[in-house]
Amino acid sequence: MKTHFTLRASIVIATTVILLASCASPRAVIRMNPVSENVRWSYGQAFAADTVTGIVVEAAYDRSTLEYNIFDVSVINGSNMNYLVDPVNFCFHEKQYNNSPANVYKAIDPETMLLTIDKKESEEVGGTQNPSFETVDEAERQRGLWMNGTVRKTTLEPGTRIDGKIYFPRFEKPATYILQLPIDEKFAKITFNQLTFLP
Repeated sequence: MKTHFTLRASIVIATTVILLASCASPRAVIRMNPVSENVRWSYGQAFAADTVTGIVVEAAYDRSTLEYNIFDVSVINGSNMNYLVDPVNFCFHEKQYNNSPANVYKAIDPETMLLTIDKKESEEVGGTQNPSFETVDEAERQRGLWMNGTVRKTTLEPGTRIDGKIYFPRFEKPATYILQLPIDEKFAKITFNQLTFLP
């Protein structure tokens, strides 16, 4: 009797797992295209640009992961003054066509991410002399991503530029979004249409 109950319970559990797995909805596939007709193409990416007081901002959608919407960005200082580029100043504003509040998505700060990685690595190592290879390898991979591939806080002198990736929290709603960067008392603005596809 006990064996019979165990077999029946196992069948019920297995059936439930299969049903739940089959009902899981796939993640949406995201694409974001610039609205501007003045687009520069580079290796399949469409770069749009805006210029404010001699500061040129170019941006193109790169890809989306489970956590992030990622953009390739260039900032060029064509003015005669120094300009401080800080990635935390980049943000996306959802364009609204009524009086409902607009969603705003702020860029992720690489410096905050690097500090988080260092803290986590310190906790996992826990003072041991021989931390696991997987722990060190993953920490170095994450550190390299945020340290070398992103736009980081930089003072641009006249005639210089910075290129890199800007990470935003993943947002999936199909809409029109405006990438903004404050420059003096104005904003560089680049508009994107987000399209969402289901597999």
